[in-house]
This record gives sequence, C-alpha cells and structure tokens, in this order.
Amino acid sequence: MIDKQLLGLAGEYAVASEICRREFYAQVVRWKDFDILAINPEETSKFCKVEVKSKIGKEWPSVKGLKPNDKHSLLIFVDYSNKSEDERPDFYVIDSED
Repeated sequence: MIDKQLLGLAGEYAVASEICRREFYAQVVRWKDFDILAINPEETSKFCKVEVKSKIGKEWPSVKGLKPNDKHSLLIFVDYSNKSEDERPDFYVIDSED
C-alpha cells in the first residue's frame, strides 16, 4: 500500500498535469487551504486555488469542503482505486456551488 503522503503528492501532480494539458499554468504550492494555484495565461489576473484529495481504497480522506461563494476555488478528488500503475486515475471536480 502506498504511503498516505506520497498518494497525496501523486494526486496533486496528476491534477496539475491535467490543468496544464488544458493550457493553463499550474503550480503545486501546498499552501494552507489549497494545493495548486492555476493561472489563465491569457489573463494572469484570473486564477484558481485547487484543493486535492486522493484515495486508493474505498473511503475518501476527511474533507472540510469549500467556502460558500468562493468562485476562485475548486476541490478535486483523485481516485486511484482499481487502477494499474499505467492507468490514469478518475477525477471528480467540485466548485463552491456544488
């Protein structure tokens, strides 16, 4: 079984990779309330704070959720359950309206 901290890092870098594939800049920062800062390269004043939660088993780690009406934040769940090492995980994206 993979170490909890390494699983978290794997999820953060997987999310950052997917953000970059969509032509946005993504930096893993591991700040107080978020893990990734994503920036629109066309309008650098537009950014998004991303919190990532990863799992490999049946249960998600504890989640506090997002602050209501925070339009600059996303919560992304990364599910590695039943995936081989060469398969991409499943991603679930939640914003403050969800």
